[in-house]
Amino acid sequence: MAYLAVINRGYDTAGLYVMDLNLSTTYKTVYIQCNGYASPNLAKSYVSQNSETWTVPGLSCGRRYDVQWQIESKGGSTATGSGSFQTLECPIDHTVGDIYWFTANPNTQIPGQVSLSWASAENATSYELHLWKDGYIPVGSYSTPYTSYIVSNLIQGGSYDAIVWGKRAGEMDGPQSSRSFTMPTFRSPPGQPGAVTLTPSTSTDGVLYVSWGYAFDADDYLVTIYRSNGTYVTDTSTLGNSVTFSGLTIGWTYYVIVVPRNTAGNGSSRTSLNITIPEIKRRPANWQWDSAKSSGGTLNIMASEWNRFLNRIDDFRAYKKLSAGTYSYASMSSTITANQYNQARLAISSMGAVPYAVSAGATINASEFNNIRDYLNTIN
Repeated sequence: MAYLAVINRGYDTAGLYVMDLNLSTTYKTVYIQCNGYASPNLAKSYVSQNSETWTVPGLSCGRRYDVQWQIESKGGSTATGSGSFQTLECPIDHTVGDIYWFTANPNTQIPGQVSLSWASAENATSYELHLWKDGYIPVGSYSTPYTSYIVSNLIQGGSYDAIVWGKRAGEMDGPQSSRSFTMPTFRSPPGQPGAVTLTPSTSTDGVLYVSWGYAFDADDYLVTIYRSNGTYVTDTSTLGNSVTFSGLTIGWTYYVIVVPRNTAGNGSSRTSLNITIPEIKRRPANWQWDSAKSSGGTLNIMASEWNRFLNRIDDFRAYKKLSAGTYSYASMSSTITANQYNQARLAISSMGAVPYAVSAGATINASEFNNIRDYLNTIN
């Protein structure tokens, strides 16, 4: 028995067709009426259980619509039917509205602090606040569910621009509201610097890099280095937040004190942890054979060349803080054996990947000498 089917039902749209048609015949006409409109002939030219689909025009959200349909087979049989459907309920408007006022109130007691507040925006669940100095230097971006925000550490006498707008998940952001303001000027000693970090150089003996977090309202910093027993070594001043000390003694322990300064005086100092200046272990140079070892060419490795290669392996082992390897060194006019090759391979294996071992009694090819060289040179 044929009946009405509804697909793609939305707020203002629906697709209608007649289904469960008789599969033993074809149909001459299939018509559907809904909402004052009549469909075109939806009959298919071939045997099918379903008619073509008709998208009903002029629908509105949240309404119920009555439907009538009529079908006629090519054999002259007719049938009619009716039904109804409802479009989806109308969506709720969650458009984020305007912010009608926005104020900036610099704190006259706390240097560098401003309170920003604004009117609530309709449908907003949170607010995005952006701040610039001098119209183009980004200061910060802040998100808050509230209609006010306090920003600290601004520059006294600085000119700032702020914009704020409402937000709601799944919706377009609301219109922006802007405000310009100037911070008042008054001064007190600077704040305390952030933690002091000491980093010995990995390339130059006796060099120490010092860095710290900026202190609020500091004009410059006095940086003094002491030995661990409190003995003064030297000092320097800087406008930035890093300095370098050189000429320090390997094995001696040092610490650093950073004092922030401005025209109102010195701020609270920050002292580093102790650090001992290390001896720098430098990576040995990559190994190259005295002459190219090429497949098909004359393969010539002198005993002295092979023994220097073993010494280079031990240089890498010392760099990795390992003891020397165990080798049977080559002697003049002797052939490098598989056992000697495998001893070198074993010494490299504790530092990284190695090529395959050579079987006892086997000939060592040029590619294997090149491979063991390349594996040694990959060690960092």
